Amino acid sequence: NSIRYNDCLQIGSINITQDLSMALHTPLKEAEKIKLNYAALSQQPNALIQIPSMGDERKVNEVSLDIISNVIYARAEETLMILAKILSDNRYANSIGGGVVLTGGMTKLAGIDELAPATFDNRSVRLATARKDLITGFSEIFND
Repeated sequence: NSIRYNDCLQIGSINITQDLSMALHTPLKEAEKIKLNYAALSQQPNALIQIPSMGDERKVNEVSLDIISNVIYARAEETLMILAKILSDNRYANSIGGGVVLTGGMTKLAGIDELAPATFDNRSVRLATARKDLITGFSEIFND
């Protein structure tokens, strides 16, 4: 039982925030709030929320939770597919007995635990967080 492969992908939940900002025409700060408050890969499709508009935060737009869910789902799926491709291109891909362990802000998305196994050819997928006591010098990453 040992780690066979370790890698880091420089895309993730920040990209979801950027996608939401562009798709909803709302400032990044507001997109981050939306992601944190409504970040589920399945939502009530007909529910609407009000968000400030880009350029004029006094102007408010109504947005369906379905749109938010679709934006989040698309980026989450793309990210997992990139990870699956990296893994399949690696020589250890066939010897992963213990499955795949995912960490990072994206692992906090409700529903990611259902999407990930399908993306990794139904391999076992575990969502984890890094142990703070084992890593020094990166305290800011533990707030994500």
